[in-house]
Amino acid sequence: MTKADTISFNTKKLSDYGSLKLILRNLDLEKNPVLQIVSNDRIVKWIPMKSIDLAIDLFVPGEYELRILYDKNNNGVWDPGDFFGKHLQPEIVVPIERKISIKAAWKNEFEIVL
Repeated sequence: MTKADTISFNTKKLSDYGSLKLILRNLDLEKNPVLQIVSNDRIVKWIPMKSIDLAIDLFVPGEYELRILYDKNNNGVWDPGDFFGKHLQPEIVVPIERKISIKAAWKNEFEIVL
């Protein structure tokens, strides 16, 4: 019998995850880019990019699409603009044509030229 203050849970093994190394050539870091990693039309991870390369050790395997958000106000999220008030255009999101496939227990490395 478990105590009322005990929580039981299961975790995956390290071999159930893959690692991701990504290099984005020609990425304009002056425009505050945010990498959006998308699965099934849902953003699963968004990462403000401070350099052209990225490494994540524990990444859930699957097929992913990538997008770059050029974040004008550097708040880390997409802003739809304000047409009637301040007459601001929405922030630009550029889809990357190449999809990535993360495999479990693999070092998944991708170089993408923008």
